[in-house]
Amino acid sequence: MTVTILEEAGIPAQLGRVSLNGIRGLLLLDKIDAYWEYTGTALVRYHNRKDLSGLDALEELRHLDEHRVVWMDPLPVNNSYILLARDSFIQKHDIQTISELAKHIEAGGQSTLCSNSEWFPSPDGLDGLQKAYGFEWPSKLRIGKPLALLYEDPDDCDVLVGYATDPRLTAFEWRILKDDRGFFPEYLPTLVFREDVYRELKEKHGRELTTVQQRLACIAEHLDITTMRKLIEVEESGVLEAEEVANRFLEKCPAEANTDVQATRLSHTEYDRAET
Repeated sequence: MTVTILEEAGIPAQLGRVSLNGIRGLLLLDKIDAYWEYTGTALVRYHNRKDLSGLDALEELRHLDEHRVVWMDPLPVNNSYILLARDSFIQKHDIQTISELAKHIEAGGQSTLCSNSEWFPSPDGLDGLQKAYGFEWPSKLRIGKPLALLYEDPDDCDVLVGYATDPRLTAFEWRILKDDRGFFPEYLPTLVFREDVYRELKEKHGRELTTVQQRLACIAEHLDITTMRKLIEVEESGVLEAEEVANRFLEKCPAEANTDVQATRLSHTEYDRAET
């Protein structure tokens, strides 16, 4: 979708595939020019900040990354981590919030937590969650698998880590536990440019860059978490290729192409937040 937006504005883009690990480093090392980043990922993992959300988070990121990375306006889709519990587990133990779950575990209650392996040690993963809620999940009651497998065969799980945009959430008898202490940061997808690339685009091709910004603003008006789930569901079903799904959605925000400029090297990750 981003490649189409750039090219139709008159900014040719080269799309590459890289792993999630180190993608910011590739940007700073002049290997790529732009990519999509989550606000929560940048705050927690790059800057060790967990106390901001919304516009405050965006402004802080723009300040912290000044002269290195330029943050465009984020899309209004919070793809945060969430904890889900099986209906039967919730009813049996009368648990609605993560605080209540923590008390259950600290009191010796048995419950199996399932997630991908990367989540457990991350600052916005289990380590941070345990510190925020003051409990410790016994290691013998943790299962690490790719989330796609956990969704397909969740029988061993009482509690499951998921993503807010995952369309499979409604397909199972699970409920989201309220993050009553606000541990999980907002994960708003945001297009970021290396600062020198953005500066050159703004100075030499201001009209084209303005077109891109206007298009992204239009997309933001038409996109919410329900729409994002539907788009992901269509793509994952195999009915349409990802490019076709994106192009059909972009019909809501048409744009005319402008004059060509030097190609921007856009990159995205093979790591999908809805499936690792």
